Amino acid sequence: MEALPNAAPTQPSWAAITLGAGSAVGEHYRLCSGKPLGGGSSARVYEGIDVRCGTHVAVKCIDRASVEGDRRKTELLERELNIASQLNHPNVIKLLDVVFTPSHCCIVLELARGGELYDAMRHGAIGEQRARNIFAQLISAMQYCHLKGVCHRDIKLENLVLADTLQDIVKITDFGLSKDLAMHSQPDTKVGTISYMAPEVACARLGSTYVGELADIWSLGVILYVMVCCQYPFGFDTHTVARSGAQGESAMAVIGRIRTGQKAPYPQGLSAEVRHLVDAMLTVDPATRITIDAILAHPWMRAGGDVGGVRVAAAASEMGGAEPIRWPLAAAREDSDGLSVDAVDELDTFESLDADLSPR
Repeated sequence: MEALPNAAPTQPSWAAITLGAGSAVGEHYRLCSGKPLGGGSSARVYEGIDVRCGTHVAVKCIDRASVEGDRRKTELLERELNIASQLNHPNVIKLLDVVFTPSHCCIVLELARGGELYDAMRHGAIGEQRARNIFAQLISAMQYCHLKGVCHRDIKLENLVLADTLQDIVKITDFGLSKDLAMHSQPDTKVGTISYMAPEVACARLGSTYVGELADIWSLGVILYVMVCCQYPFGFDTHTVARSGAQGESAMAVIGRIRTGQKAPYPQGLSAEVRHLVDAMLTVDPATRITIDAILAHPWMRAGGDVGGVRVAAAASEMGGAEPIRWPLAAAREDSDGLSVDAVDELDTFESLDADLSPR
């Protein structure tokens, strides 16, 4: 990792550095093009190359000035980086390096070329066999994360990317809203995307807690439903909201259906087994919601023979050992009020840092 700089810029500016083909990111990385793969107001993602081995990578460049004026954003980004640095699973986008320049924090990640799973669903339902292959990979990754003490809390189609479209190799990305239960408290904030939000999260009251792992299972149930039905079980998705601006009454209507488990009817032709599994995952009461172990043993999962090579890679033994990633000069900027990041609305705070990790 590069030596940490002594100062940060005071004004956010993408013009402060030249990002083009061949631009250096630290000592080991070069950008392949100055055209971003994706991005938002304060972060852009570029394709790069590791000059040591020729491997193509994704380089997420975050304007430091957009983060460093807000301690909460800094802590949330540190959390994402530290959680991502612990994870090593074939179906999780791997954090490779973090490079600080005077103007940017450059996060080097595994590159997935197949685009978002969301885009793969634009042409209709993908069928149970293909859905089972993808879903088995997601369950494997989520089981691994949960055994590591990490719950994602924002599982959605846009956070699932295809590394190989021919074999449907899928990977989970964007751990910006995740919780490491070994480092942080039990989840107690209303975060995520409404269409995928578990009822205990959607209806969470200030100070109340919920089990993040069970909320992830609900979100995976929504994913499975969408893959085989090509519609959302309780209502709109983030793209629809962005286009229509319907976040008031429509959002409350979706939350109302989530609270009661009133999902849209299944289309004809689906097997009884997949409907049973989805129902078990979208059980309103988290205490009776199906567990990951039970999902793996479910008849629908077993119908395809080997469950996608599902495996868990000695998660517990891999915990710890790595030096935490800290933002440059974080200690010098800390306030004395002791404000915990858990006390803020994480969704609103972190939303501006979100950026795609795959080409469109």
